[in-house]
Amino acid sequence: MDKITKNIFLSKINIIVVFIALILVGFFIGRKYPQSIFLIKDARTAEQIALKAFEEKWEQVSDGCDTYCEGCGVKSSRKIETGYIVAIEYACGMKPDHRLIELTVFSNGKIEGLEEPTPVPGSNQIYIQQTEQISPP
Repeated sequence: MDKITKNIFLSKINIIVVFIALILVGFFIGRKYPQSIFLIKDARTAEQIALKAFEEKWEQVSDGCDTYCEGCGVKSSRKIETGYIVAIEYACGMKPDHRLIELTVFSNGKIEGLEEPTPVPGSNQIYIQQTEQISPP
């Protein structure tokens, strides 16, 4: 083999070795981190993520809102192009009326529509934005 042919042959081998190395690295990374960039694969997962996010927002608020009331919790979920819309029924404080909030859970796990609990000025009550009040069953 002359010098030019040998260099071409070695460069092809280098390309093949790099390609195989990239495949192996991808394989091992995939085994170590099996979740894809699309975390939300079904409605049940979206419901669990939305409910957990809602409960975590209200966790440190005394006499705040939660889903531990009769008839409360996830009411429905529907598929949209970018993820799911999850409807959660909840109650606040000792009030008998329930409220309904719709959260958008995107395929990557991001949640939209969950407001920060804000205290009403001059009181220890919490003001809830963007919710729909519903009568108890």
